[in-house]
Amino acid sequence: MNAPSQTPEFYRFVGGEVAGQMTAASPTVRVESFVRRSGGLIDWRFRQPDFALFWFREGFHAFDIDVEGTKTRVKDPAHRGLGLFPGGAVTSGEFVSETICEYDVIFIDRAFVEGKASCVLDRELVGFDEPGIRHSLIELTSWKADASFGLMAEGWALQTLARLTVALGEVVDLLPARGGLSPSVLRRIDEFISSNLHATIGMKELAAIANVSVRHFARAFKQSTGRTPARFMFDKRLELAKRLLAESGQTITEIALVCGFSHAQHLSNSFRRSTGRTPSEFRQFRRG
Repeated sequence: MNAPSQTPEFYRFVGGEVAGQMTAASPTVRVESFVRRSGGLIDWRFRQPDFALFWFREGFHAFDIDVEGTKTRVKDPAHRGLGLFPGGAVTSGEFVSETICEYDVIFIDRAFVEGKASCVLDRELVGFDEPGIRHSLIELTSWKADASFGLMAEGWALQTLARLTVALGEVVDLLPARGGLSPSVLRRIDEFISSNLHATIGMKELAAIANVSVRHFARAFKQSTGRTPARFMFDKRLELAKRLLAESGQTITEIALVCGFSHAQHLSNSFRRSTGRTPSEFRQFRRG
């Protein structure tokens, strides 16, 4: 997904100074995490073409936000720090903050959203809380450096939009899909993922192989495998890395690239988190 627009029509102005920023994007979801330094008062003007979910994570004492003339005052952002902003909405605000504050912005492409969940994209909701969304945001942002981020982000978006329909009082089918994917479809998906571990794969590509909608695919795949597509792909990449470490003479950097990790340190961090060993320690252990 492309970077947010900065044109006379679409803009984003935030007072203070950026002290840290990290961005990750798939074709349909873009996540931006900011650390901002300010003098205690931040002015904000915002209008973007895509739907945006904000989480004012830490360092905010209170804020006032105006979305197309609808004004909201939030006095306890620590407990009501989520906000939805429709694409194209003229938004302004004033934030009372500590010297350092942190927030996340997640943009979702309208073309990715199907069915009943699309109603969320035209609604604003400022200063609310949904524990499931907050917890899932922590996990999502922890995947920003992973090659499977695209699949993770798209699965997260489907789940979050379903939760938001409930928060907005809309009716949505949250029941699990009846039946999973057939063995032949699962085999084709397994073969496709195994052949493209080094590449960026999206949910739409996998759903097309199964010949079902993205929303149905995400639910049916998890019902069939017990894992999300992102976790399934990550596990396949880790399995290949283990095999290459044990059986090949390739360097750790070469193995990282073959398995879809951006660099050796990325492989090392993921490997240690999953196995408790670094790649070098694992190789030494397997070779005795």
